[in-house]
Amino acid sequence: LGDVELFQNEIRSLNPDAVLIGELWFDGRDYFSGKAFDSQMNYPVAFVLLPWLAGTPNPDIVGDLTEAIDQHPATVLAQMNLLGSHDTARLVSMLANPGLDYDRGAGMEEAGVDRSRPSPEMYDRLELAYAVLTALPGSPMVFAGDELGVWGGDDPENRKPLPWPDLTEDESLVELAEETTSRIGNWLRWRADREIGPVLRYGGCRLWTEQGMLVIERDLDGQQIRLYANPTDVPVQSTIGQVGPRSARLVRLGQFDTWVDIRSASEKP
Repeated sequence: LGDVELFQNEIRSLNPDAVLIGELWFDGRDYFSGKAFDSQMNYPVAFVLLPWLAGTPNPDIVGDLTEAIDQHPATVLAQMNLLGSHDTARLVSMLANPGLDYDRGAGMEEAGVDRSRPSPEMYDRLELAYAVLTALPGSPMVFAGDELGVWGGDDPENRKPLPWPDLTEDESLVELAEETTSRIGNWLRWRADREIGPVLRYGGCRLWTEQGMLVIERDLDGQQIRLYANPTDVPVQSTIGQVGPRSARLVRLGQFDTWVDIRSASEKP
């Protein structure tokens, strides 16, 4: 570990409570458990989720995702879960260009990449992506601009000026930014909810698939919450009812062992 270990020791001497998150593009377990970092920018999760969220079937999604998040519990809960960043194309554009290798083939010099404003269906998938990050253990990360609906390829397009609604004259961009902020925020705010939040932040996690959907179950002190995530372009019938295309439903176990809706991606702001 060398210099990284020395860096950690210096930081801890200045602030023993500091949190150290490594920008690691690989499984960082060799750097955890007090060796260098507390957690990482969790690119391994992005490698697994992004093709699936873009609509590419993965019969091994549960095994692949389990392997990506399988760390010591203290590390799992501190992971910075991300799908796009300053080093990739914009998330909604990656979803609109399935088949591209992660962080490959979307540079300005690359042909065959759709850099135009993505379709409404791709923004459904963007919302679905943050619904999944909301339900997974760890901390969801939003790369600045994703919540405003920003699209584009890799550097420098991914770092173009943000269309702040109060400063932008293009009404279509204002509408997109406000709607996307609301759609993503309406999922992420559950992490801070007084009742639901602790389950999502600290609860145990179980994964399985149902009718091609990913099911994420979180549990804490007798409370159970499930997210049913449907990446397909057709509605799917499940044990909790129908889940729309490119959509998700968040439910909680209520009285008499019935599942009660918390939120559905079909609810438009």
